[in-house]
Amino acid sequence: MAAQPSRAHEVAQALAERSRAAQPGERLGQKADLRDLVGASIGSFNEGLKLAEARGVVTVRRGPQGGIFAAEPTLLRTLGDELLTMDVSDPSVRDAFRMRNSLDPLLITDALEHATMSDIHTLRSFERAMELSANSEDLNAFVAGMVDYQRHLLSLSPNAMLRSVLGTVLTFLEKEATPLVAGGDQSRPGLQARLALFTRMTKALEHRDLAAAYAVIAEAAIGWTPYRRDGSLDPGAAG
Repeated sequence: MAAQPSRAHEVAQALAERSRAAQPGERLGQKADLRDLVGASIGSFNEGLKLAEARGVVTVRRGPQGGIFAAEPTLLRTLGDELLTMDVSDPSVRDAFRMRNSLDPLLITDALEHATMSDIHTLRSFERAMELSANSEDLNAFVAGMVDYQRHLLSLSPNAMLRSVLGTVLTFLEKEATPLVAGGDQSRPGLQARLALFTRMTKALEHRDLAAAYAVIAEAAIGWTPYRRDGSLDPGAAG
């Protein structure tokens, strides 16, 4: 059963459509006005705004003359526009997993460098929610927790292109509700085993342990595993 599209992603799409219809640099409105127009909660709107800004389709300016503006045409905006409007029926699930697995080392390397103790506490709150979902064998809730965890890691990266591309891959997987379908056992023990990988990753991030983090990446890879037995990256497997 496919998960419902993320409300935040719908907000990002709505902002992207307004940006495309406007002149570069044109003021689209204040946050409160645009939030009312798209009919989103404060939390969903703010998350969607972060997605749209990260993908280069809008810019946010502070102060009395501030607001949300249509982004100037850049390579990142073009990429963000294409990703936000991509038909999720186009890529295969296998392709999405290959992209996610390939980009995970970049994601984790940035998280190791930029995660604070506040971020570690946030990741552990996602783990607690996933534990409750695992105990009740609620697959959709567990998938949502996995994606929330990965999106938080992604928000730590200063790499705008990585945020744009990997964010769209995560949205596709979230919509298809496939991370666990492809991953095997969806029983309570199976979900708890997958949760253990997230717990190990959080610990590795807390201790800035690159080797431990890469070992989790290698073990958690689904559908395509470009890693050697020792957990290091295998460049020859990328073909």
